[in-house]
Amino acid sequence: MKKIFTATLGTETNTFASIPTGHQLFEETCLFRKGSYGKNVPMFGAPLAVWRGRAEAKGWQVVESLCAFAQPARKTVKKVYEAFRDEIVADLKAALPVDGIAIRIPRWLPEHGDRAVAGVEPQHPVAKRVTYHEACHLVHTQAISRQPRRIVGSIPGIELVELPEATWCCGSAGIYNIVHFEDSMALLERKMSHLASTKAEIVLTGNPGCHLQIGYGIRKFGLTMEVMHPVSLLRRAYEGV
Repeated sequence: MKKIFTATLGTETNTFASIPTGHQLFEETCLFRKGSYGKNVPMFGAPLAVWRGRAEAKGWQVVESLCAFAQPARKTVKKVYEAFRDEIVADLKAALPVDGIAIRIPRWLPEHGDRAVAGVEPQHPVAKRVTYHEACHLVHTQAISRQPRRIVGSIPGIELVELPEATWCCGSAGIYNIVHFEDSMALLERKMSHLASTKAEIVLTGNPGCHLQIGYGIRKFGLTMEVMHPVSLLRRAYEGV
């Protein structure tokens, strides 16, 4: 029987908010441990429920750790994030050995031993020229920048080229591209010009809004590159798909 470990830890950061995201906001929004929500699955626990359902349908064992999410506020208090992170790590260590892990990983993998957990290096070379667009919520709010690059750099065959103004917004910014469409398109045009200069075949980004915005820009400006999440590229390297 296979054993799967799952957890979720997230926030939706509002950089204009004056109140930081603390422990109380998690408690008020969504904070459960080891599936304690029972059949009343919270909205932010939906992925966990889906993973559990699919795993149990195959007869696999599921070990669920933390289900935590906070409503939009300013950046998360560091000690609160670290306490939740350490709780997930402790639960994972207690659950080992496991056959699979379903968890948000742009920061997780490089900092908590992807190879120690997975036990293998990527086996399938991906001979592609790629570049990385830094999503605002990752680089500006959570200071996550080097970690995704380390993940991408672990893939054999990859040529990673730096994107000029990689930390500049692409113009998506939540609903900014709806309420300030013209300004959003000006930002997008600047971003697409820089992307074109890299001659990359793949542009990576860790935010769904950026993914949609850049995908639109690729079509609008007639570029041939592909946009994807870093984890999707990692899957190619592990599974050869």
